[in-house]
Amino acid sequence: MTATTRPSYAAPSIHASLLLDPRPRERRWSHRAPCVVRVLSGESSAAEHAGETVNISTGGIAVQIREAIQPGTRIEALVAHAEQPILVRGYVAHCRRVLAETFEVGLRLAGSATPLDLLAETVR
Repeated sequence: MTATTRPSYAAPSIHASLLLDPRPRERRWSHRAPCVVRVLSGESSAAEHAGETVNISTGGIAVQIREAIQPGTRIEALVAHAEQPILVRGYVAHCRRVLAETFEVGLRLAGSATPLDLLAETVR
């Protein structure tokens, strides 16, 4: 019998920063629903913006609206739901232009409930 040699494979290299990163990896789920975002603080306080949710994650909701809202602005959003609308409160985490007249606004929610908890019935 002849001895066969097994090929040696190098272990995959993992960058140390990935191992030491304390932030949990957030997953996003595509979810489209009509919504209204109301500004609670800042110069345009009480302004309302009709739009649509884009996705939800364990930390917030992304919506598309026609006006930019400054990060840090306190907001509340009314999101359409199968039985009755859901009211969520929080602040703008980020805002970026995605089309000529459309902005994606990331909303970080206040409180202990996650967007997935609030919208679980809609996502399923």
